[in-house]
Amino acid sequence: MELDQDRLLRVAATLIRSYVAGNHVPRAALPALIFKTHASLQRLASPATPSQEARTNLLKRK
Repeated sequence: MELDQDRLLRVAATLIRSYVAGNHVPRAALPALIFKTHASLQRLASPATPSQEARTNLLKRK
């Protein structure tokens, strides 16, 4: 499932807002939290690619 960037940003903002509402996050840590959350969501929304091991196993079967 691919998400467009606007939706991805809205989901990231919602997650971060919810997390910060219930947890103490130092102001200096917010940029890293935002970056890591957005990057994680981008990876999850991207199509999966087979691992190198899976590709090797598929090639051996042929």
